[in-house]
Amino acid sequence: MGDGIAWEAPPAGMRTYGTAATANPPPPLPYPGTVPRLPTQQHPQHLQSFFGNGSGGFGIWGSAVRGRDEHQPGCLATANDWCEVVQVVDLDWELQHRGLTAAQAAHLLDAELSLRLSVHVGARWDCVGQYSVGLLLDEGNGNANGYGYGTGNDGQRPSHGSPGAGATDDSIPCLQSFVLRPTRHHFYTGRVICTSDTWQRFEYVLPICPRGFRRAVVILRGRRAPNSLIVSPMPRFCGAKFASAELVFS
Repeated sequence: MGDGIAWEAPPAGMRTYGTAATANPPPPLPYPGTVPRLPTQQHPQHLQSFFGNGSGGFGIWGSAVRGRDEHQPGCLATANDWCEVVQVVDLDWELQHRGLTAAQAAHLLDAELSLRLSVHVGARWDCVGQYSVGLLLDEGNGNANGYGYGTGNDGQRPSHGSPGAGATDDSIPCLQSFVLRPTRHHFYTGRVICTSDTWQRFEYVLPICPRGFRRAVVILRGRRAPNSLIVSPMPRFCGAKFASAELVFS
């Protein structure tokens, strides 16, 4: 994360509680690949929570925090100017590391399931936040472990000058250069105002996923809204806050 984004646990400047707590997603599946291979009929019910703690998301479900913050999730807080977090989720790789074979993972991803992206958005009591959410689905970069790392070092990123260094493409597609194809999908909210001192659940549902997609890229952008009151002293992270992000297939 850059200087414009901070991790807060519990969220700073939030005086009212409950909305995000009652809608928290369940803990994600074990990661990576710690579950035994599942019978075929059990696979659909395990196609969820790819954007939780285990796959690089954020949240502190089940943590032991005392007092009124007992069920409050941790969050990412943004600053005064636009800043963003990009989360890449290689779905094919994630499925295989949750017990599916490569053929089973490909079959499920091509089954035209629906996909829901949700995230809790909030702002401090003394500031108004503004946010944008983006979702890109594409074919991925084709690497064996899904995140642009070579496979010669047990799936770890090769060091500079070592065999395999520079041989993979770990670039992330951006909204500005995205080219729509039958295997891809693109969604962007535009600029949205979030309510001060409370959590709101943002949700986007794609009814049918495109056949051939293998990767999801989630973009969260936030800042302090231009029409927000000027408080003194201005908190450093006075923009929108994000918590409990989740991708769920159904």
